[in-house]
Amino acid sequence: QMPEIKLNSEQASRFIVVDYEKYYPFAPGMALIKAPGHTPGSQMIYVALDSGKEFVFAGDVAWHMDGVRTVTGKDAPWITEDEASIKGELTWLNGLTRNEKNVTVVLSHDEEQRLDNIKQKLLGDRLE
Repeated sequence: QMPEIKLNSEQASRFIVVDYEKYYPFAPGMALIKAPGHTPGSQMIYVALDSGKEFVFAGDVAWHMDGVRTVTGKDAPWITEDEASIKGELTWLNGLTRNEKNVTVVLSHDEEQRLDNIKQKLLGDRLE
């Protein structure tokens, strides 16, 4: 539990804790991928759509796709991450982007990428 998130026991009882090694398929076409580099417990989400499109929602592994392309961590001394894990995650995502043309990697903070994905109609511009 993160210190700033306070759950009482009734709220906590609504969550299901899953423990898995590397990948956890949790629904048809969806899997969790452990990604503890940014923070312990971080995950990526893999989604395969009926259309054949595939996405990896990579969260905070990098702030911009340049970090994935160059396998370079964040230039932010105030961020403390597991450097070896981040490097492994960036290397894996870099390989996906180069070798799996049907997979789109989506980062949480890359506004340029978000707008480009909306323009290409890969993503919508709001949650529905």
